[in-house]
Amino acid sequence: MLRALQQHTIQAYGRHALSLVSVHAFHYRRGLLKCPVDVMMLEETLVQMEQLVGNLLQRNQELQANQAELSAALAQIKDENEMLQLQMLEMEERQGAVASRLQALVQRAAGDQVSTHSTNSGSIIASA
Repeated sequence: MLRALQQHTIQAYGRHALSLVSVHAFHYRRGLLKCPVDVMMLEETLVQMEQLVGNLLQRNQELQANQAELSAALAQIKDENEMLQLQMLEMEERQGAVASRLQALVQRAAGDQVSTHSTNSGSIIASA
């Protein structure tokens, strides 16, 4: 019976749960456990372990769902970030083009003022 219980425990809960069953089996074989009461305690312990494992599995599923939601949100934010960076590059290009055009206008206006100013100076000298 204990061997079957150990095999069931390994299959259902893994080797860590087996250590608890092994301790009870050791005590049972040595006569340290009283059969009806101690087996009931062992069964209660297994029930508690089943509940704990069930709780852990449920929590694991919740965490996996939460992780999937966070991964999806992260992917969306990365896409949005990439789009914003591209928009920023386009705006910088447009700003550079506008700045070049403004610089050209300023130079043109400055050139017109210099030529107009020098033409007016020449006529003033000629009339003197």
